[in-house]
Amino acid sequence: MHNSSNSSAANGDALGGAASPRLLLASLLAVALVACDGDNSSNGSGQGDGALSFGLAAADLNGDTLIDLVSATVDNQDSASAAAARVILRDVKAGDGFATAMDYGMGAQAQHIAVGDLNGDGRADLLVSNYADSALSLRLQSSAVPGRFLSRTVIDQVSRPREAAIADFNGDNLNDIAVIGSSIALLFNDPTEPGNFALGRLLSLAQPGRTIASADLDRDGRMDLVVGGGGSVITVYLQDRLPAAAGTFSSSLELEVGDQPYDIALGDLNYDRLQDIVVVNWGRAGDVTAATVSVLFQRSYPSDRVEFNAARHYPIAGKGTSVVIADLDGDDLPDIAATNELAIGGGISVLYQRGGTLIGFDPEFEPAVLLPARLPYGLGAADFNGDRWTDLAITNPDGTLVLYQQPGVPRRFGWPQLVGAQPAAM
Repeated sequence: MHNSSNSSAANGDALGGAASPRLLLASLLAVALVACDGDNSSNGSGQGDGALSFGLAAADLNGDTLIDLVSATVDNQDSASAAAARVILRDVKAGDGFATAMDYGMGAQAQHIAVGDLNGDGRADLLVSNYADSALSLRLQSSAVPGRFLSRTVIDQVSRPREAAIADFNGDNLNDIAVIGSSIALLFNDPTEPGNFALGRLLSLAQPGRTIASADLDRDGRMDLVVGGGGSVITVYLQDRLPAAAGTFSSSLELEVGDQPYDIALGDLNYDRLQDIVVVNWGRAGDVTAATVSVLFQRSYPSDRVEFNAARHYPIAGKGTSVVIADLDGDDLPDIAATNELAIGGGISVLYQRGGTLIGFDPEFEPAVLLPARLPYGLGAADFNGDRWTDLAITNPDGTLVLYQQPGVPRRFGWPQLVGAQPAAM
């Protein structure tokens, strides 16, 4: 475990912000690479066990109001590779602000991890997508020991799952599961035995999907879906409005985005109380300049009509894998961050929202600024050290790392710092 304190963002090694020198990448990339002060080494050992991480979630896992981290890991990329949910709880007494990582077995070949209350007890539970097993692995949180998770339950009513979204899709006040893979499977929570799931709906896909997200897009109180995969199109599925049709999706809308949409984030980017869509696109094979972030603003209508403006495409540094929406410079405007597997070894592309947008107009984002980080995949954003500034967390072959934002110095992030000691198996 490294020796940086909870205010490690002020340790002198930083990148980003107006005070940092910037080096332009090749003009075709149209991305600014932000240099740093000092070297780019991490302090201490961190996890360093060689596990590969696919996906990251930032959430309060043990009810102490502090944001924790959990990722889906595999031993290697083999289809039979053992998978785990790696839980790293915040611990203000620890040197790096995080407790020792805990690994919970989660089947094989994990693709994604989702966090949510899946048995109605108010506690966060863990859900991993096991692609090779055509199954989901569920671990409910212990009611006796906050932050500890019970034995694994296998949900095998899915085919080649890539990602899952957790939300109440049928209005019974229990969270359900929407899974994307060979098709979209809706698994409804059993109201008589919460935490048990049965296949409720199956939506066919023209080609296997890659990513899924959920929000109420048409303000009818029912959760809708946005999915993406190959090609350059995402699909919006809206729930039917008939009272007896809860959990039924018969209306869909296709939207053009960049090449190979890989991850989707939903949020209100312009404070009009409508959900907008942000997509990070992997790009075309062999052409890193095709990687983009696509932003689609929802049009404002007095009725419940749902339409989106044409996507605005922002070039990033190649092979986009994960995307988040968060205020990353303290100006109360939502910004966008996306991980890139290609960009001089990898990095995080940050698109800051421009201020001063007139009411009634969609805001613009500045050209992407690249924060160096080696081969990042999963991405999360939250205040990880209690200084009220949003930090960034990633997973990569080294483990789970945090880039702390320097308090009072907007857009200036420290070098990635490994958090959590060598994991213990649970």
